[in-house]
Amino acid sequence: MRKAIRGDADAFFMLWQFYQYYQRSFNLEVVDSRGRYNIDEEHLSDVISGNEECDGYIILVKIRLLVL
Repeated sequence: MRKAIRGDADAFFMLWQFYQYYQRSFNLEVVDSRGRYNIDEEHLSDVISGNEECDGYIILVKIRLLVL
């Protein structure tokens, strides 16, 4: 586990989409016309850039490329 950095932004945003998918059973949120949940990517970007009073973390599990 490590603190998220700017280079993690795309993965961080997609993981947050997955989190929103899980949360939808509680808050009944639906996807937009692009098939995505409404998340504040600017805020998340500020978090991983160190511009907020909180931190984002990413857990890495044995990084390797899998080609199917």
